[in-house]
Amino acid sequence: MTVLPNGVDDAFWRVEPTPHASEQLELITVMRLNPKKRPLALVRIVAMAIERLPRDARIRLRVVGDGPAAPALARAVRRAGLQRVIELCGTRSRGEIRALFAESDLFVLPTVRESFGLAALEARCAGLPVVAMAASGVAEIIHHAREGALARSDIELATLIAAFAADPERRRAIAEHNRATPTRFDWPQVVDSHLEVYREAIALRDSACRDRNP
Repeated sequence: MTVLPNGVDDAFWRVEPTPHASEQLELITVMRLNPKKRPLALVRIVAMAIERLPRDARIRLRVVGDGPAAPALARAVRRAGLQRVIELCGTRSRGEIRALFAESDLFVLPTVRESFGLAALEARCAGLPVVAMAASGVAEIIHHAREGALARSDIELATLIAAFAADPERRRAIAEHNRATPTRFDWPQVVDSHLEVYREAIALRDSACRDRNP
């Protein structure tokens, strides 16, 4: 059995960061707003991260995406009193998401049942450190302390966010690594791996035909 990955356009997502005047940590997530992605858990995680922030540190989260959980997410943000912290951006184009990545400092994903994590990979290509769950498929593309950080619980995810807020040098080092290091998921490499599987399958078929017809 061979597992073939999704692919991304490395060159499209690779962007230079846009300096922002605010000193707050700019978080972003891109997801389908449904229960599987755990957007409501992200509201609780942000609230816990705020409790763990160093003095005078601030964060803002922009949530890009739409889906059936959008109304519940908006209510959860209001109930938590986080309207000034969490901005619901709705659906955005690829170009708009790319521009938002350039303005952001950290990509956050609370999903556990994530088979691959395409949005996380796109953010990593844009240079963002990625903070996600260790039990998800994102762990296949993000290595802890190299391209970002992986959490084993919601509390740990909140703690990691606060730690990044307190350590701009760590953020900068990971961002520089991500921008400078190509991924192994660029489309040419992914297509080549698909073609190799087809070549192997054809060779196996031809061998089987020869065995049946010596």
